[in-house]
Amino acid sequence: MNPGAEGGDLRLRFEMDGGFAYIPALAEPLEVDTATIDPTEAATLRTLLTEAHFFSLPARPEAPARGADQRTFTITATEAGRTHTITLTEPIRDPALAQLVDHLRQRQREAL
Repeated sequence: MNPGAEGGDLRLRFEMDGGFAYIPALAEPLEVDTATIDPTEAATLRTLLTEAHFFSLPARPEAPARGADQRTFTITATEAGRTHTITLTEPIRDPALAQLVDHLRQRQREAL
């Protein structure tokens, strides 16, 4: 069963830090509440979280790569009384996590 498939509220916070070119507008966290967005987009976010097994991941799902100017992404999801936060560092090797981050980055750009 998909978490949130019954339509319960899901809240996401997406933060990006670091990178070669610092852009203040992109440093603003993105906050999404499925109770206030299009139901199709809410379903997409739930699907991405489910496919990434988000709530069962450790706080740092992948070992951070070494190098200068790498971006880090922190995602916090709250649903059904549980909150989970993960932090990822580029490059993101897990395709499901990369797809989740890409989607959230696109939403963040659209919010500018």
